[in-house]
Amino acid sequence: MGLLVSCRLASPLAGDPPYLDALLEHLMAAIHGESIAMRRELPCPPPGWIHIPMTRATIGGWSVPECSAPVMSVVRSDRHEYYAKRFAADETDLVAPEQRRVIAVGNGTLKSYRLPNRVRRVERIAWICRGHRRPILQLLRRAKSIGKDRSQGYGRVAEWTAEHVDCDDWWFSRHDAGSVLMRSLPACDELPRDLIGFRRDYGACVGPLWHPDRYTELVVPC
Repeated sequence: MGLLVSCRLASPLAGDPPYLDALLEHLMAAIHGESIAMRRELPCPPPGWIHIPMTRATIGGWSVPECSAPVMSVVRSDRHEYYAKRFAADETDLVAPEQRRVIAVGNGTLKSYRLPNRVRRVERIAWICRGHRRPILQLLRRAKSIGKDRSQGYGRVAEWTAEHVDCDDWWFSRHDAGSVLMRSLPACDELPRDLIGFRRDYGACVGPLWHPDRYTELVVPC
């Protein structure tokens, strides 16, 4: 028996929704005063060094959480918004005369920029996983927003829910045409022979997903 974890959003989502296991590790690390924001040049601890109330299984030599990738409901709009920063040159007379100098706007803290941001209006995001319902919900209720640029009001969470479901589709979903891939997994001989709905990639399948020590050959949903 699995869990269907769902997040209802109160504002548009910027960027991509997170993997649920990675989000739980981030929340658990904050509770225990640990840091997963390590530098890339430092060795990465083994998978599962931060305990979360979700089961893991080994595939391709990796201990992978039994949890699907995020699945979004109908996307009502998909667009790019822009956020920018520019040094206001017409306000330089407000600077004390002795502090006036040449100001670099091409680099440093005063660098000017105008960057695109993918924003999608989606009502709900869901994950299928295998774990303990109550502690998962207790952790997730600490997450008031998800996605990118949360400080700008994107990805605000209206409600977290979790309910038991009679399925085990956290890695693969059954289909008449074969086994549909449901999350990024290491490319290995242990994958189903009839695997469909995937493409080859290179990256991480366990958190922290950005650390080079986690990178390997992958199959990812598409």
